[in-house]
Amino acid sequence: MRRAKEEQLGGATQFYSTPSWAVHRLLDVHPLPPGPFIELGCGVGGIVRAVNSWEAWRDGALVRPYASVTWTGFELDRRIAQAGSNRMADECVDIDVVVGDALTVTATDIQARACLQNPPNDLAEEFVLKGLELAEEVLVFQPQQFYASSGRESFFASHPPDWIYVLPDRPRFAGASGAMQCYAWHCFSRRPTGMTRTRRLGLTDKALRASEFARQMRENAEDFGSSEARAEAPEAAE
Repeated sequence: MRRAKEEQLGGATQFYSTPSWAVHRLLDVHPLPPGPFIELGCGVGGIVRAVNSWEAWRDGALVRPYASVTWTGFELDRRIAQAGSNRMADECVDIDVVVGDALTVTATDIQARACLQNPPNDLAEEFVLKGLELAEEVLVFQPQQFYASSGRESFFASHPPDWIYVLPDRPRFAGASGAMQCYAWHCFSRRPTGMTRTRRLGLTDKALRASEFARQMRENAEDFGSSEARAEAPEAAE
């Protein structure tokens, strides 16, 4: 996720890396199509790395179903893109990271089966529409009020999500401050069913969430300097 807050990490392209457990809870219930996949505003690869690392039982064996998927990621900030490329290479993710504005990409440049993203809140509609140009399915991580807003009535009438998966644990973003919000995955399709269904995702152990947050803070310190990664967020709400 990237936000326009000049005083924080990333400057005008501020990002808050999506916790891996938030992605894993989605994949527990929502199968993705075969690749390739894209992410618009990939940051340091929080979503990509989580999809790559998700494990499931198949025929009596624990496997990583999406570990061989090819990705294309777009990131506006060159410094963040380089840090993300390094992190994803360390985890053997097959991705091409493109430095540039994701909203200027066209369907002639790339086509994918799925687009997963956590865009800036005030640009979420534009990122959904761009995602639908480039991929058959778009899964967007946003606060629940994204769907509740009366100002988006016409948008959702024209582009109803097939599913809204509500995360019961509020995510804590490294580098963020202020109260945590309820989040959900909003799943759009080029061929919508016309009926939006809602499902509550599974809980994630508090210790695992705390460990994930500590890892993100440590990586931010390593990649961008401790002074930019020191912001604390409130304790997780239960």
